[in-house]
Amino acid sequence: MLQNHTLEHRKHKRQELPKAIALSPGNACVLINISRSGLLFKSLSPVAWPAKWSLDIITVKREFDIEDCPVELVWTKKDDKLIGSSTRMQTVGVKFGDLNLSQGTKLYYLLSNFNYTFSVNLFRESLLI
Repeated sequence: MLQNHTLEHRKHKRQELPKAIALSPGNACVLINISRSGLLFKSLSPVAWPAKWSLDIITVKREFDIEDCPVELVWTKKDDKLIGSSTRMQTVGVKFGDLNLSQGTKLYYLLSNFNYTFSVNLFRESLLI
């Protein structure tokens, strides 16, 4: 009988995100963790995410931001647990694309000084909390 084993592909340690939420048009997302390689979030509504897009990382007090970070979809998984009568959350993993020098430096700084609560703007036109 085959057993389901999850392979660990991470190169960088993931940081847990305290109270980080983002809203995208028609969808709310809860951010789970972030590393130098990418981030993980839960989507309240299953969405057909594009293969590539850009996002913004912004601290809640707006004292720090990384704009227009390229990301690539790595995987999605529809969660087993129902929310409400019929809604299932979707877990989404993305990796960062080629960050420019400024974006990479800011991301390194953010992860090295992890005293921030921040949100990620999943689409450039999203509303942040």
